[in-house]
Amino acid sequence: MAGRATFRKWHLAIRFIAGENGGVPPNLARLDLDLLALFEALMAEGSVTRAAARVGVAQPSASKALERLRRAFGDPLFVRTPRDGMRPTPRALELAPEVAGVLERVRGLLAARAPFDPATARG
Repeated sequence: MAGRATFRKWHLAIRFIAGENGGVPPNLARLDLDLLALFEALMAEGSVTRAAARVGVAQPSASKALERLRRAFGDPLFVRTPRDGMRPTPRALELAPEVAGVLERVRGLLAARAPFDPATARG
């Protein structure tokens, strides 16, 4: 049951990121990898428009996704400023390395996937 073990590991990682030590853990139906990728892009770009382009979605979709992130983590995460664009809150700065780690591990899982070989396939 490697699939269930992998799911459990990611579920625990997302719960850790959500900060269960006082925060409300997000419902996995509300927090998906696309939201975490947008979070990462917002940290790098400092702009919803540029972050949207980076992850390949329209700006209104990115704004709605940011709202979902805010609800999931119970924090504004990014605050618009006149000079600096979207500035991360202290909570976003705390989450950033954890989110980056989760996304890096997922990218590693996807990259390590062996190509399908029908000659060796079972079932």
